[in-house]
Amino acid sequence: MKNSVQIANPIYDVVLKFLFEELSIAKLFLEAVLGYEIEELTIRPQEKPTIDNQKQKNKYKDLNTSLQRALQMSIFRLDFLAKIRTEEGTKTVMLELQKESLPNDTMRFRGYLGKLYSDKEAYETIAEHLKYPKKIGIPVIGIYILGSGLPIIKEVPILYVRNVLEDYTTKQEIKVRDYFVQSLSHESFMISVPALSKYKRTELEQLLSIFDQSNKKNSDRYILEISKEEIPEKYHKFIDRLYKAAQDPEIRKGMEELDVIYEEIVDLMHYKKHYEQERNLREQAEKRAEESLLREAKALLEAEASKQIQQKEQRKREEEQQKREEEQQKREEEQRKREEEQRKREELEIRFIKLLYAQNMPIEEIAMQLNVEVEQIIEVVNSHLK
Repeated sequence: MKNSVQIANPIYDVVLKFLFEELSIAKLFLEAVLGYEIEELTIRPQEKPTIDNQKQKNKYKDLNTSLQRALQMSIFRLDFLAKIRTEEGTKTVMLELQKESLPNDTMRFRGYLGKLYSDKEAYETIAEHLKYPKKIGIPVIGIYILGSGLPIIKEVPILYVRNVLEDYTTKQEIKVRDYFVQSLSHESFMISVPALSKYKRTELEQLLSIFDQSNKKNSDRYILEISKEEIPEKYHKFIDRLYKAAQDPEIRKGMEELDVIYEEIVDLMHYKKHYEQERNLREQAEKRAEESLLREAKALLEAEASKQIQQKEQRKREEEQQKREEEQQKREEEQRKREEEQRKREELEIRFIKLLYAQNMPIEEIAMQLNVEVEQIIEVVNSHLK
């Protein structure tokens, strides 16, 4: 590589922090990204979590807490308060610069933004177009340097997300800026490091090549080798400062320590994945066992219910059978009564016929008196009187 220079790899937090501690370089970088001149720039106080090495032996005791704490360390952030000159005039903005070195959950980025939005110092007082001065939130612009790139949009090195106001009905864009809208929304720039090696079309893309990981020097991941001629001259101070960082043993030690931390993070993530897999398998086994017990219990309940239904139906059949037998007995008893009554009537008729016949009443007259056929009278006479 012609006129190559070996620089410290700014993907490491300790290097990026060293680079931007030079406020003139931070200003130049932010102007390159924003595309606006910055009139004033200050770095806001920033606390960064650290890992307590005394607790490493117990790092798995509370896995989620350890992992969340470690993942926070994989995100580098700086907050700036800036006055920028735009087409609409000078305005104050909050610049949230975040860099991640490992694939991260967007919730952590949102969490940092939430803290910035709720910061009591992130407000300003305005009086323009208002009857009385009003305290409003300072507009926020996010700049994200993504070491692992975007998950879906992989080929775009710099993604600009801007706020566009439009009339909902007419779809006409509204050019006027409203402080209320600006307080509740923000523009952002997303720099995908893996996509930087393919493009050097603009001065910004050429400047961002300082993050291009394809420029690593052999197997030394802490050093990038880049051509100074490929970087616009006004950005050469970046190369000079990163070259200085590459010569600093304390910075190299810091990069090595960060690698240890990242290895801890990967270790925790793998452990968590393994732990969650085992937990899922255990939960699935418990679920299957529970489902098996439920099926057995359901089968027993269904069998018991079926048995009770069968017993109920059997009792119902027995009761119906008993009822039929009782009705049959009742019919037979009624039949016997009828037969007994019939026999008694016949005996009474025979005695009456005997009486009348003994009084020498003619057979025809007896039949008339009893309202029966003559043949019946004759039959009785022949059977019982001769």
